[in-house]
Amino acid sequence: MIYGDNFNEGEVDALLNMADENDDGVISYSEWLMTAMNRQKILTHEKLEAAFQGLDVDHSNSVSVSEIKNFLFGSKSFDEQYLQSVFSKVDADADGDISLD
Repeated sequence: MIYGDNFNEGEVDALLNMADENDDGVISYSEWLMTAMNRQKILTHEKLEAAFQGLDVDHSNSVSVSEIKNFLFGSKSFDEQYLQSVFSKVDADADGDISLD
C-alpha cells in the first residue's frame, strides 16, 4: 500500500539510501529514528509529516509502538524489548504514543 497522492519513487529511494547508514540494504529502527531526528537529512517538515502519517495507520495523530512494530516487522520475529526501549526514549510523556511534535 502506498500512502499519499504525490508518491515519488526516486525521492523515496534517495531518502532510503540516505537513511541506510551501514549500507546493508535494510533500514533498522535506529537508522530510521536517527534520520528522522537529524533535521539536516530531512528535506522538509512536510516530508517528515508525510512519513509520520504513513506510520499512523489508525489516523489518531499519534504513532504507537504497535504501529511501528507492524510497519517494521509485520509478522516477522524481532526483539520486542529492544523496540520498546527505543520507543520509550522518544515517548516524552510516556503515554504509549509518539506525536509528530
